Parts: sequence; C-alpha cells; structure tokens
Amino acid sequence: MSHPRQLIRHAVAAQLTGATAAGTRVFKTRVLPYRRELPAVAVYTSTETVDVDVDSSPRELKRTLDLVIEGAVQATSAENPDDLIDALALEIETALHADPTFGDTAADAVLSATELEVVAEGEQLIGVVKLTYRVEYYAFADTFVPPDDFNTANVRYNLSNEVHPDNEARDIITTGE
Repeated sequence: MSHPRQLIRHAVAAQLTGATAAGTRVFKTRVLPYRRELPAVAVYTSTETVDVDVDSSPRELKRTLDLVIEGAVQATSAENPDDLIDALALEIETALHADPTFGDTAADAVLSATELEVVAEGEQLIGVVKLTYRVEYYAFADTFVPPDDFNTANVRYNLSNEVHPDNEARDIITTGE
C-alpha cells in the first residue's frame, strides 16, 4: 500500500511529463539531480497539517499538504533568465490547473506561493522557480493500520424507550471462522 502523498507526487509528475519544456526530465524527489541537463522539474512534498473530524467513525483526517514543484532553466548570456523562469512556471501552472485533483489522488489543489531565484554557476545563469501548491486530501485515521480479523459482533438494543436489561434484544453474529 502506498501513502497518499506518494500517490500525489507520482500523479503530479505524470501530469507534468511532456507538458513543459523539461519534457521527460521530471523527477519525483527533492534531490536535484538535473543540474547538468536543463530545463528540468522536481516534484516533492514538504509539510502537512491534519484536521481530525472527531465526530466521525472511523475518524476522518483532512490533510493539507504543501506540494512543491521546482523548475530549473539555464540561460545563455543573450537570454533573460527571468523570462525563461516565467515561461516554465506558466507551463507548470497550466498543466496542473488542467486537473487540480491529479487523477483523483487529491480533493483539490491551489497555488499558494511562488519563489524565483537566479544563481550564477560560472558563466552560466541558472533560473529556479519554486511553486508551492496547497493540496487537500482525505484519509481515515486507520487507513495505514491493517484491520484486525473480524470474528464476532455482540449487538444489544432496547425494545422500547426504556433502558432495562429485561427489555433488550441481543444478536451475536459470527463470521464462521
């Protein structure tokens, strides 16, 4: 079983592959292995908050995840790195806004922050854009715990509005195990 964060990262990477100037250079990691061949994109998650619905059973968790899409471009001395960064950012945003549920792995996603940076590596200029999406998805608290074997249910209920042990019905249900 894969964690929903992993499913979201993989779905986003698939959604971006071939949709930007990075082509197939889309990586599902925060480690930036792409400095040699640009443009390229990295997809990773950073922080997550959880709201618990204590009135549901099993407990439903509303998770809000920060998904980071980091794109890098290389500019020659004749090119404006800011223009290249903005072009890649537009391609990423267009691809992600086409399906903000990422193939139903999330409930919704919205762009929440953008960071831009240009760094000099020797005579080369590397432009980096970091797009952070706020992604909501839901999971039950016991999603990651394998269920116990269910063998017997002992159910009691009152036959009238009064609570009295002599006025109860009782069912015992077994699975035959």
